This record gives sequence, C-alpha cells and structure tokens, in this order.
Amino acid sequence: MFASFYEAIKDEYTERPRHQVVYPPSGPADEASTPPEPNISVAFRSADGKRVIQLTDNLLTVNLVGSGAYTSWLDFRDFILKMTERVLSSARPTSITGISLRYVNRFDQSTQDFEPAKYYKVHPHVPKALRPDWGPYVLHIQLPVPAPEQLMLFNVAFLEEDKVASILDINSAVIDTVPADVGTLTEVLERGHERVEMTFVESITDTARQWLNGEDV
Repeated sequence: MFASFYEAIKDEYTERPRHQVVYPPSGPADEASTPPEPNISVAFRSADGKRVIQLTDNLLTVNLVGSGAYTSWLDFRDFILKMTERVLSSARPTSITGISLRYVNRFDQSTQDFEPAKYYKVHPHVPKALRPDWGPYVLHIQLPVPAPEQLMLFNVAFLEEDKVASILDINSAVIDTVPADVGTLTEVLERGHERVEMTFVESITDTARQWLNGEDV
C-alpha cells in the first residue's frame, strides 16, 4: 500500500518520505506471549512544508500546517478527499471505522494583560496568584452531541512566553463504521465542518472577532 500510494503522489510530494516504527504498548512481561506487531508510519511532506500526509496500516492523517496553509474549507475538503481516494485505490478497504476533523487555531496577543473572558465565551479561570506556579494551562471539554457515535472536543489553552498565546482546538469525530466511499466521507466531513464552524463562532466574543479582523480592541 505504501509504495503504490507514494507512486501516486511523488510528483507533488518531492521530499523524501519519513519512516517511523511505532510499537504499541504491551501488557505484563510474559515469556510465552507474542510481542505486539509494530506499526509502520510514513510521512509525506510537500515541498513548501505546508501539506503533510501521515499514513499507517490503518490510519490516514491529512494536515495543513503553518501560516497561510489553510485557505478555505472547500480546498481543505478536496485535499482530504483526494488523498483518501488514493488510499482507497491502493488499500481497497471495505469500510472506514472513524473520521475526525480537527481545527487548531493559535492566536498571539502582544499584551501580558490578556484576559480569557475578553476573547472567549468558554474559558478556564485561574486566579492570577496561581498562574506563575502553574504556568500554561488548558481547559478540556467534551461537548454533548445528539448521537452516541459522535464526539465533539473543545480545548482552550493558554501559553505564557514572551507574549501571551491562546489556542482554540476543536475536534469533531464520528466513531462508527461507514462505507469506504468518497460520497459517504464527503457527507461526514460536511457535517463535521458545520459543527466545528458553529462551535468556533459561538465560543468567541465580539472583541475577539474585531481583533481577528485587525481592528483595535
């Protein structure tokens, strides 16, 4: 599968693929037990470094990383579908057992007086007296969703470096077996994107919107 997949993308992903052997955790030591089989992970990176594809025996991860890599949902969706089609044609699975769509947004604030409540409707509250001891901190929430096979994770993290950075991490997932075809995958991705977009819009304040638009706040 790895060879045929690389053959299909090698003209676009010219960097040398990076291989990694991942050993799953094993149970208590037992001489009679058979050690777990390692998973082979291969990463393919575009020449500009902004598109990264990670492939194992049973997992495909498609990433856009770095400033300017994400241009629109339609471009990202088509990128995911294109890579998935190539895996399906190489591996020919009969089903997909999970689909996750994740957006990680980092926002850098230039002031040390940053207060989460000014920018986020959902935010952790840690008294200022504790922050020097705690350092960076994160709020992790599993949001309720109507179907048991769906998962919605919401994280807000705050990092204190030379300037304050906050990270809004939203992950919409379907943990269910679905047919391995592009039509089904497209429907799941579109529903996931709607949930992610709604969560983002409803979790930031008007001040945050002004700041994201480059206005003074």
